[in-house]
Amino acid sequence: MPYFTTELKDDRFLIKSWIEGISRVEQIELDLNKRVDLDTDQNAIKLKTIEGLIDTGATHSCITEEVASELEIPVLTRNMIGTAGNDTLCSFYKAILYIPIQSSVDKKMHYFAKTGTFAGLPEQKKHRGYDCIIGMDILSHFTFQYANGQLTMGW
Repeated sequence: MPYFTTELKDDRFLIKSWIEGISRVEQIELDLNKRVDLDTDQNAIKLKTIEGLIDTGATHSCITEEVASELEIPVLTRNMIGTAGNDTLCSFYKAILYIPIQSSVDKKMHYFAKTGTFAGLPEQKKHRGYDCIIGMDILSHFTFQYANGQLTMGW
């Protein structure tokens, strides 16, 4: 089973991932779940390394407005989302999140690419230094094992 393991740090699980903005959504046919090699994939043109919080309590995955701006991702729409404490008007962006997954067979690192619509976190909602919240819209594709302060995600 391919898997990813992360350590519990400061009462949270973080994952180092990569994100690619999609600027011509209407012209791109998207493979929703694919494994890619970021070293050779010619489609992975403008990637940003990000640190994301694994949040099983979040329905939607989010990126900061700063990341969306840096990658020049156009706003798809603006809509209200429920956040801790109140509803917030957010921009939504189309992007591909690459999650590192190690093969249990060859021990090589592969990347699970998840294309999705990400809510933009307004600056006042930016969370403790990470760029992304990885919510259940992505996490539902994985299985989880938790033991001794380690979280292992696989599929």
